[in-house]
Amino acid sequence: VGTELIFWAVALPVVVASYHTSTGEWLNFTDPEERGKILGLSAGFVTAIRLAVPLRLGLALFLTPFVRENFTNKFLKGDGDK
Repeated sequence: VGTELIFWAVALPVVVASYHTSTGEWLNFTDPEERGKILGLSAGFVTAIRLAVPLRLGLALFLTPFVRENFTNKFLKGDGDK
């Protein structure tokens, strides 16, 4: 969950800023024509971002021991745990 939150928290502002840099205009959600453009851009973004899924999964697996040691064992103790 943490890797996904961090990924999307970084990816979305980068995409919006890149769009603004390349076109010189901000995305406008109030205009119906702009909504269609945003939908098309979103579809292209989601298709391209699928290439990063293995990297995100690998990072999550790499961080599993760290999360277990520093978060899970400290905050989620069961009845049988000491």
